[in-house]
Amino acid sequence: MGNSILGVGIATVDVVHTLADYPREDEEIRSLSQQRCRGGNVANTLAILSALGHSVYFAGTVADDHHGEFILHDLNHRNINTRFSQYIKNSISPVSQVLLNTKTGSRTIIHSRDLPEFTYDDFCNINLDLFKWVHFEGRAINELEKILLFLEQEHTHIKVSIEIEKPRKGIEKLWRFGNILFISKNYATQCGYDNAAAILNKIQTQSNADAIVCAWGDKGATMLDSEGGEYYAPANHPQKVVDTLGAGDVFNAGVIHGCLKGEPYQQLLDGACFLAGKKCSISGLDFL
Repeated sequence: MGNSILGVGIATVDVVHTLADYPREDEEIRSLSQQRCRGGNVANTLAILSALGHSVYFAGTVADDHHGEFILHDLNHRNINTRFSQYIKNSISPVSQVLLNTKTGSRTIIHSRDLPEFTYDDFCNINLDLFKWVHFEGRAINELEKILLFLEQEHTHIKVSIEIEKPRKGIEKLWRFGNILFISKNYATQCGYDNAAAILNKIQTQSNADAIVCAWGDKGATMLDSEGGEYYAPANHPQKVVDTLGAGDVFNAGVIHGCLKGEPYQQLLDGACFLAGKKCSISGLDFL
């Protein structure tokens, strides 16, 4: 069995506009600065895990345009192996326009995507003997369900984590899979929940996970384990919130890192909140 981590999801180009304040509708304003960076939930999580010393691989689809070249350059620069990615000819990279409000630290994202998703057949071509852990974005639900069933039946030695970020059609089918489930605040609120514990208790009735965790921004993070234990860690509040873009991805990396080190749940939850708060104090992901 390998010791590497595989991340399956998307990598994007983020065009980040730093603003003094959020604009009103139909208003024309000047940004304080603009930068282009590589984004994407799984790609961000792998970047942090790589910085923490893990061997990581990215599996996703990459376009053959200039943005795709930029994405690959950034991933390779961060020691993220891309050998299992699929390269799509005559395609367009996903791009996010990000409005970063320096007054509050909030980020507003407008995402554009017209690129095929990574498939079950793509996944089956991967040499899974290399990996100890596989982390998935909860997207392309039908394909991902087939992948998770395959892992459950054929590769029980591999630990699996799944991020449930958006209320996509049929995503509840994924609740029963994986060792660690990450439930986003965005998903919880759009499903009508106003706190982490409420949605975790709901999902736990339909999950076989070792633990389910939900980070709730500045309210900290809550985790439930399979034996009914509940853990809470307060948020790490920086003196000044500079940039929250990717903080959830950093949190997820912190939890995976703690699990791989064999840390107790309370310790790894505290560590993940610390990392996420530290990230919010700087622009970008280069803080380790």
